[in-house]
Amino acid sequence: MFQASGAAAAGKRSRMSKWDDKSAASSTTDWGKKWRAVVKAVLPKDGNGGVTCSDPEVQKLCLAMWRDLSSWAAEECRQHLMLFQADEQGRVEHDKQDGH
Repeated sequence: MFQASGAAAAGKRSRMSKWDDKSAASSTTDWGKKWRAVVKAVLPKDGNGGVTCSDPEVQKLCLAMWRDLSSWAAEECRQHLMLFQADEQGRVEHDKQDGH
């Protein structure tokens, strides 16, 4: 029979989430600080107002963030993203099975 010990036996989590770790809050990256400042500059400051997605400044912000993220991903995640690439040979075989 399995018996839990330590924190698990006491009904406590043995490991905290990074969101619960207060020391992690101060470890915001330079990239995150940069984008936080940009978002704060574009979105309303009072929290009561809203901005539509058709707002030109919001669209510029989204485009700039997308370009930044996609250029990073293209370099840093190239090998991982290849999982989502179609294999032409496999595609042809699959099409033949479906009768297309």
